[in-house]
Amino acid sequence: MEDCQARAQAELLTLALINLLDDACKYSLAGSPVLVSLAASPGGGIYTVRDTGPGIGADALPHIFEPMYRAEAERTRFSGNGVGLSLVQRVAELHGGVAAKSVVEEGTEFKFWL
Repeated sequence: MEDCQARAQAELLTLALINLLDDACKYSLAGSPVLVSLAASPGGGIYTVRDTGPGIGADALPHIFEPMYRAEAERTRFSGNGVGLSLVQRVAELHGGVAAKSVVEEGTEFKFWL
């Protein structure tokens, strides 16, 4: 196994990863897997969180890290207030970055770099 070490603020990193995992569980169908991995990368690591939920539409994806943003289709189906992913992005900016890709009806994947 490769050595994977990175400088990180543990409490903030934990908060960001819990938000990503909570969203992945919330949006996945009951009994569906949520995939989580940590891989070494030059100078640190990459956490990947992937769900099998409804996915995020192409029109909403560019806005998901905006504070208080919630996609119109999700407002009535899922609880939340649109703060979690903006918090994840702020923590990620201190550590290395975050990105999302999504396919409607297949799920969403977040990568968090350290």
